[in-house]
Amino acid sequence: MRPKCHPGYSGPIVSFEGNFAAQVLTNAFYYNIQDILDKIDKEGVYHTSTKDALSWGGYKSIGTFRKNLGRYYGDIFSRDMGRSLQEITMLGYTDDSSYAVPIITLRKALQWETDSSLKVNDMFLPSHWGMYVNKHNKGSFENDGHGLTTLFIYKLWQRLPNRDEWLRSHWQEIKGSGDWILWQFDHPEISGAANGLLHTTGESANGKRLFGLIPIAFVWTPFRRWHKWRNPLVKQTLPGNGAGVPTKCVKQFQKNYIGKRSKNMAGYGRFNMQAGRTMEPYLDL
Repeated sequence: MRPKCHPGYSGPIVSFEGNFAAQVLTNAFYYNIQDILDKIDKEGVYHTSTKDALSWGGYKSIGTFRKNLGRYYGDIFSRDMGRSLQEITMLGYTDDSSYAVPIITLRKALQWETDSSLKVNDMFLPSHWGMYVNKHNKGSFENDGHGLTTLFIYKLWQRLPNRDEWLRSHWQEIKGSGDWILWQFDHPEISGAANGLLHTTGESANGKRLFGLIPIAFVWTPFRRWHKWRNPLVKQTLPGNGAGVPTKCVKQFQKNYIGKRSKNMAGYGRFNMQAGRTMEPYLDL
C-alpha cells in the first residue's frame, strides 16, 4: 500500500518509515488532518462530528451502523476542539483556526461574566469552557477541555502576524481563562477544589484530580508569555503573581503532582514528570 492523500489535501507532506503499519499511519495522518479541517464550516464554526459522519452505533459504538449521521455535529466539545484546532494551527492552518476562534469560542465564554441567568450562587463566573463550547452547562468543571482550548488560543496567538493587536482585542475573554482557575481555588465549596488540586468532571478524570489537569499544568506558561508580551496592558489586570496563578497554587501543584506527597501520588508524580518532558517540545511552550 502506498501513502495516499485525501482528495483536496494541501497541508504538509509527512511520512512514517517502516513496515506496512507505518504506511497505514501515513495515510491516517493525511485523512485525519483533512477531517479536522472539514469540521470547520463556512461560518468558521467547529463541530465535534464531521457533517454526515458515519456512526458505528451509540456512545460506546455498539449498535447499528449508519451512514450520513454526524451524531455530534450540533455539539462543540471543548476537549475535542481544543486539541484538534491546536494541531492544525501548529501545522500552519492559521486562517482556518483563527476564523473559528472569535465567532463562538471566546464570545460564548465571556457570557459567563455578563449573562445574569448563568450566575452561580448569585455570582458571575469568569470566562471559561465547560464540557461544551457552544452552550453553557452549569456545574461542568471540565478542566482538561478548558486547558486544551486555552492552549489552542495560545498556539494561534504565537503564529498570528498581528498578535499584539489580536491580544488587545480579545484580552478580556482570554484573561478570564486564567481567572477561572483561580476562581475554582477561591470557591472550593462550588468547584470541589481541595488540597491545591482542581476537581475535574470530564471523562478523562471522572471527578479525580490527576490526568484531566495535565493540560491545565501547561496553561501557566501562556499566561507568563502573555504577561511579558503585553506588560503595560496585563500588569493591571492579571491576578496572582503575574503568571495567571498565585505562587502558593503553583507550589501546591508541584508538591502534589511532582513531589512525593504520598505513596499513592509518588507514581503519578513520576508519570507527570515524564509526560512533561515528552509533551513540552510538542507544545512548543
